[in-house]
Amino acid sequence: MRKNTGEMDAKDRYIGCIIGGAIGDGMGYAVEGLSSYEITEQFSQEGITEPFPDEETGKALISDDTQMVLFTMDGMMWAYIRCNSRGIGSYEASGVWQSYARWYYTQTNIVLDDYILHKHEHEPVALSSIGVKTILEYEELYSNRNPSEESLIALESGQMGTMELPFNEFKDASCLARVAPVGLFLHDYPETAFIVAARLAAITHGNPTGYLAAGTYSYILAEILNGKDLDEAVRNALFELKKYSYIDEVNDVLEYALHLSECKDDWKQCTEMIGEGDTAEDVLAMAVYCALKAENYEEAVRMAANCKGRSSSIACVCGSLAGAMAGADRIPKEWQANLELHHMMISWIDKFYKLREI
Repeated sequence: MRKNTGEMDAKDRYIGCIIGGAIGDGMGYAVEGLSSYEITEQFSQEGITEPFPDEETGKALISDDTQMVLFTMDGMMWAYIRCNSRGIGSYEASGVWQSYARWYYTQTNIVLDDYILHKHEHEPVALSSIGVKTILEYEELYSNRNPSEESLIALESGQMGTMELPFNEFKDASCLARVAPVGLFLHDYPETAFIVAARLAAITHGNPTGYLAAGTYSYILAEILNGKDLDEAVRNALFELKKYSYIDEVNDVLEYALHLSECKDDWKQCTEMIGEGDTAEDVLAMAVYCALKAENYEEAVRMAANCKGRSSSIACVCGSLAGAMAGADRIPKEWQANLELHHMMISWIDKFYKLREI
């Protein structure tokens, strides 16, 4: 999917990105931790090829990656409205850290600050009377979907990490997929999207490789929203990355993924050559490779979901990239309809998109 679909409404790309990422996440989550033998026994010789419905709900379940995407949207809306009304603040300190503390509450039942449980500027009391829920009222988001230990440990501290004052060396993939909303919302300013996404990742992940991979991912998404082809978007993001220190791990693995995508070697062998699929930079590179190599959205997420490593994160990131390029109309309708929290996501994407008009 090197070529962007071309002229398309930005909202269609928003939906394609978030829903496309969630579908990929669900496919990868269904096979995460399984051996190749177990995957072929349970699914097919090609692995998982479509969203797998949960026996109890009949829906394809999302993992903590999509949960965190939704809490990032919640936090960005919170911060945007607060900063507009006060004339001061930042995305990370004025809403996103607080929303990540909300996610921590859903996973542990531990309240870091009573303040986060209340309704705030972005969720007025009137919402309840018209049947629109706040994020803490969706029971599905309290499900434990193999949450990242690193994210839980970082949030348990009650501290907000920053790029300038990190308090750990975490760089696992859980800091990556969650920043997709940044690339969408700030797509008019890719350089801003980069630094905001990096700062949101640094809230919990102090290793520069982790938060710079997140910044790079957000920049790529912003460029896709601006109509760039995927390989051009990646190269532009790498150029932006070079403005920062400690870039080698992210730069080198993405350059390698670009090179491999132009080869005719077996895709599974190529993804294994890229890395183990656990760290932020490896997950980003494997997702980019799959999106570049595939002919369409379905092929991209199928490849990504069957990668070794954190397959839910790889397929979530790949699905967001491919979905943003393809748009919602080119993602199978049945796959969308059978996704957990699909209606909630569509409602929240609409609210998130319209916020730019304020």
